[in-house]
Amino acid sequence: MLVFLKTMSSASALVEFVKRGPWQDTDADVRAEVLHVIAIAITARREKLGLLPFDDPIGDMPLNAFLLIREQLNHSRLMAAPPGAQPGSTNETPNQDTRI
Repeated sequence: MLVFLKTMSSASALVEFVKRGPWQDTDADVRAEVLHVIAIAITARREKLGLLPFDDPIGDMPLNAFLLIREQLNHSRLMAAPPGAQPGSTNETPNQDTRI
């Protein structure tokens, strides 16, 4: 993952990388660490590009890469939960944006 983060070409590539990763088989501590490392990489890349470190959407704006990844990792947690432990699910697909 660290090599990928150093060479990632786009936010959408990062989202896909995480989606394909083995996160569904990891515990909450590993997923939290993965999200932390990704947050540091995104922040560093944004600052290197002269952007603000954070760009969270407001209102109905599409989710950015970090929030999409956080959802994926949280979904991994829910998928690994024992039956009956999951909160209610929806069939809604979040707005997606490939901003870093």
